[in-house]
Amino acid sequence: MNEVTALSAGATGAATDTGGPRRAALASDFDTFLRMLTVQARNQDPLNPLDATDYASQLATFSNVEQQVVANELLTQIASAVGGSALDSLRAWVGADVLAKVPTRVDGGPVVVHTEAEAGATAARLVVTDASGTVVSHQSFDPAARRVTWDATDSLGQPVVQGTYSFSVESFEGDKRIATSDAAVYARVIEARFGADGESELVLGDGTELPESAVLGMRVAS
Repeated sequence: MNEVTALSAGATGAATDTGGPRRAALASDFDTFLRMLTVQARNQDPLNPLDATDYASQLATFSNVEQQVVANELLTQIASAVGGSALDSLRAWVGADVLAKVPTRVDGGPVVVHTEAEAGATAARLVVTDASGTVVSHQSFDPAARRVTWDATDSLGQPVVQGTYSFSVESFEGDKRIATSDAAVYARVIEARFGADGESELVLGDGTELPESAVLGMRVAS
C-alpha cells in the first residue's frame, strides 16, 4: 500500500506542477487505476495468475489517455494564442491611416496626393476626377516629386463640391504621354475583418473596401 501511495503522490505532484485542472483530474484517476490494479493482483487466482502482458496493456492504455489529454491542452493553448494574435493584428488596423490607391472623401480642405511618375518622364500632371469619372482638375508637377498637394479646386480655381474624388498621374516625355497610373492617398480605417482567404479586409471611412495587400503605407492617425 505504501508503494501505491508513493506512486499516486508522485503523479498528483506532476499534475499540480502543470496547474491544469484536467491534469489534476487525470492524476486522481491514475491513483484509482493503481489501486484497482493492486486489488486485482492481490485477488487473482494463484493457479491462474494474470498474464504480465495484460498488466502492460492496461498501463499502456492509461498512458495513451494521459498523452491525449496533455496534447488536447496544448492544442487549446496554441489555438487561444493564435486567435489572440490574429485579433490583435486586426485591432492595429482600426483607427489607423493607410496609404492606398483609392478614392478619397473631400470636404473642402487640401489633399496630399502621393505620386510616382514613370521613369524617364520629363513632365508629369496630376489628374483629379469626381465620382462620375469627370475630370475636375489637373495640375503639372515635377516628375521627381513624391507628394503633390491639391487645393480642392477645379480647373477654374473654384472650390469643388463635397464628394469622393480619385487621382491619377500622367507622365510625359516631351509632348508625348508615356504612361498613366493611379496615385495614392491616406485614408482612415474604420473596420477590419478576416477575409475568406485569410487576408485582412479593411473598410475605409467612405465605405471603400480593400485587401491588406493593397496597403502601401501606414501611419498613426493624426
